[in-house]
Order: sequence, then structure tokens, then C-alpha cells
Amino acid sequence: MKETNLKICYCCFSLYKFNEAEIFNCPVCFEEQNQSQYIDYLYTSRKIVRYGYQYRDHYEKDFEINPEFSWRYHLVELNEIYNFIALAISNTIVGNIAWEGVKTLIKKIKNDPLIIEIQDDEFKKFLEDEKEQEKFVKYIHEFRNEKMNTHPKVLEAIVDEIETHEKSERLMQTPQIKEIIARLEKMEKLPKLKSDKPKKGKKK
Repeated sequence: MKETNLKICYCCFSLYKFNEAEIFNCPVCFEEQNQSQYIDYLYTSRKIVRYGYQYRDHYEKDFEINPEFSWRYHLVELNEIYNFIALAISNTIVGNIAWEGVKTLIKKIKNDPLIIEIQDDEFKKFLEDEKEQEKFVKYIHEFRNEKMNTHPKVLEAIVDEIETHEKSERLMQTPQIKEIIARLEKMEKLPKLKSDKPKKGKKK
């Protein structure tokens, strides 16, 4: 997953540099935010983006090509900035308020010098594609509200992905696997492996 060192205020949609304090304030609207809660929200948004938008988009396109498709993917996660946008969407009311908020956020991203640090061609295309942005808002809300308006074949594929990833995550937490990873790391055969969910109160 490609990450950034930015945070987003889900009240005013401002972007700012990462703050490690447990309790911090948005530098623009001064809304107080909790680090542990923020990390939990962002973790949830990451899952929503991954399954509600990224995988759904892929499988809907596959369905259009071949309604009988049966293959599955293991997609590389989208840039963390997508999760920021989803976080903002999840904290707004369904409908025009969410869409207007996203348009405001997109405009800020385009004009924010911090975003220069994000070199992601796919996201740059997203910034210029209003139709894709509207679809993103729609898919995020539908997944969050458990009302995805898509074909059962696509839903089946998304559920398969969720179950596979959850099993993999549980496996990575078993003592046997942790011991094997620790041994390999000592042998310097692998880089340090990190859990998908960050520890609360610490910078990723």
C-alpha cells in the first residue's frame, strides 16, 4: 500500500502533516480529534475503499466482459489518500452534502502543496475525473450502508475477497507464523513485516 504522511480533518476536509499527539486539533477549524479514534476510522475506511470501491470496480468490469467469470484477484491497495477521502465521506450525510464535501476536498487537494509528495498516476487521473469521483462517493456509501446495487455475481466475488483476506490476517497472527517470520527476519532474509492495522497512538 502506498501511504502518505498526511492527515485529513473529517470536519472541514483540510489536509495537514501527521501529528503524533493522542489529542490534537485541526490547524484550520480547530476541531479536536483523538489519535486512537482517528486510526480506527482510517482503518475502517481502508477496508471500505478496498472492497466497496476497488474490488467492486474490477469485478463489475469483469462481469461486463464475461458474466460467467470465476477468477479472483489480490489487488495492491490504492494510495492512502483514497482512504482519507472515504473517511471524509463516511462522516457526512448521504447525498449532496457528501458529494459537495468531496468536491471541496478535491479542490483543496489540487491546490495544496502537500499533495505534491504523492506521486501516483492513478490518483492524478482520479482528481481530473468528476464522473469517477461521483462513483467513488456512491460506492463508499453503498458499502458502508450494506446496500450495494450490483449483480449477485459481483457481490459473491467481493465476499470471497473479504473472507480470504480475513483468513490471511488471522493466519499472520498465529504464534507459529509469528515465530517463522521472526526467525526469517533474524536471518535478514525478509524486511520487517507490519500488521495491516497500525498500533494505536503511533505513526505508521
